Amino acid sequence: MVVKDRRGRRRYIAFRVVSDSPVSTEVITTMLNDTSNELGIRAPRLIDFDGTLAIIRCSNLEKEGILRMLANLDSTASKCMRIEPLRTSGTLRTLREKYRPHIRGVGEGSHPR
Repeated sequence: MVVKDRRGRRRYIAFRVVSDSPVSTEVITTMLNDTSNELGIRAPRLIDFDGTLAIIRCSNLEKEGILRMLANLDSTASKCMRIEPLRTSGTLRTLREKYRPHIRGVGEGSHPR
């Protein structure tokens, strides 16, 4: 049995939060949790958020439901906030390289590969 059979495969989704006023991590986390509970799916985990760009983690089986949930967040959120999904990836590293090149995660060295 392979580890991925037990743990499951993960997907990472990058999205942009467009808002007239600053949005906190707590607001995004609460919105994700509340909306996922309403839709009956497991809440994605917020991996990274800098006020405009967020990365969440979910299961590969829940990816489509999470993308629908993000569209639902866009329509139910206050009129001054919009969610724009950018890209889905199987690795966090790919999204960080594409959208957040200035941020290095824990364990990533300073030497190029």
